[in-house]
Amino acid sequence: MPETATAPFASTALYVALDGSYFDVIDALPDAPPGSVIVNVSGLLFGLEPDDLDLLLGMLGPDAEHGQVTILLKDPDGAVWLTANSSPNGLELSLGFPACGRNATVILPHDQSAAVRAAIEEATRGE
Repeated sequence: MPETATAPFASTALYVALDGSYFDVIDALPDAPPGSVIVNVSGLLFGLEPDDLDLLLGMLGPDAEHGQVTILLKDPDGAVWLTANSSPNGLELSLGFPACGRNATVILPHDQSAAVRAAIEEATRGE
């Protein structure tokens, strides 16, 4: 993996793909509805509120609903476009953050569903 400012996150991430892309739940999202979290997709950190989380979690796991959705997330630095595509291979999260000139992608296998849910629960436990 090339050295970047975000590469250290990959070594401790919840899930790291063979291609070096990764996903992690960082912490509860402050000043947001209870159940909101900060996530890291291959170096892009952003917040997800409960409604968006519920939608995405419904697309991940053995009983996942396959399909595609695009969500506009508001960030203090600008808009973040999140496209989630669920297929038998897993849940692909693709992000576009025009204000930062960055994009990021990771494919979470469906067998990571329990670990993702546990990380969200842990991050939001003290709210």
